[in-house]
Amino acid sequence: SKDFRMDLQISARLLHMMAHLEKGNRTIITYLGKSAQHYFSKDKHAYRLEKTISGFFGKKFSRDMSAKENREAWKELKMITEKLLQNPFEAKILNYIDLSNWLESKIQNRVFAEVVRSRHRTDSAF
Repeated sequence: SKDFRMDLQISARLLHMMAHLEKGNRTIITYLGKSAQHYFSKDKHAYRLEKTISGFFGKKFSRDMSAKENREAWKELKMITEKLLQNPFEAKILNYIDLSNWLESKIQNRVFAEVVRSRHRTDSAF
């Protein structure tokens, strides 16, 4: 059924794009971003966050950028997503994707696991 676990299907599409960004496969990001936008435009289950992220990936990260441009794009995406995540319905994606730490790893140009470990240590100190 098309409606079976739409939350997982939506998250899987975003994770697929994130994986290609991680591998540096920017040429496919335009296609995946447009494909996801098309899919989400037909899907009543998709939230603004998923639509925004897939559109952002397709537009901003489909080309090579300087390190400074790259960092600014990640900061812009983080700012946009933080606003959207204030809505509890939009925050549902956080059940499947650690978006905040992933974006922070991109901004700091650090390995995702390092960011998670350092945040975990900081959170445990309190």
